Amino acid sequence: MKKRAIEDGGRERVCQAAMRLYAEGGLEAVTMRTIGNELGVSSMMPYRHFTSKDEIFVEIRARVFENFANYLERAVCGGTTPLQRFVTYFYAYAGFARDASRDYRFIFDRWPKAQYDIVLEREGKEAFSKTRSFDLQLQVTADLLDKPVESRQVLESAHIIWQCLHGLVALHIAKKHGFGLTIEDLLRPTIISLLKGLFPEQELTTLRRPALAAAVGLISSNGGDEEKKLGRRRRSKPKQDK
Repeated sequence: MKKRAIEDGGRERVCQAAMRLYAEGGLEAVTMRTIGNELGVSSMMPYRHFTSKDEIFVEIRARVFENFANYLERAVCGGTTPLQRFVTYFYAYAGFARDASRDYRFIFDRWPKAQYDIVLEREGKEAFSKTRSFDLQLQVTADLLDKPVESRQVLESAHIIWQCLHGLVALHIAKKHGFGLTIEDLLRPTIISLLKGLFPEQELTTLRRPALAAAVGLISSNGGDEEKKLGRRRRSKPKQDK
């Protein structure tokens, strides 16, 4: 038991170090050597817990996905009607992307083939077609349509909703809302347009913005905001004594 706790503690330290390095410098900043330097240990230490950098990223991505889904589920639980839960999901999703943008980008940015292959080998193709966050979106969509989750209409509607939502937050993260409106300006009209198109029988007079707690990201909290990042001391090799 004690040995297992030490192993788990080592994996956690490696993941935390990798997240800090990624938040500061992206994928290129994370190697087994830089992780060792970050922890003040040998570059071989991370290999005691992970076979490669890609395996570390697979572990971190799973944690970030879990944190994302937990945040959405906690938010949606506060809704008392199908419409409230749908609107809450929309705002919570956008809120997570806004408050924890590094985490959101880490989830949805390009996956290197090596990481894809690791997930495929461990969990099969289902891992790429079923996630808790999208399952929750399917459920709130099904409740609003009053149809089974397995219904084709629910699946199509959920995909249309996700495409609009992901497009909106991706533009925000990329700082591409440069035509006079922000993500805050666009959330409500986007929801109304989707409701009118996909759920025309819904009464929209009760549409209210939900009160949500700020999302805390695993990577975002490791990296800090941009100003802090720019002000950090750059890591460098110690100077050799002459």
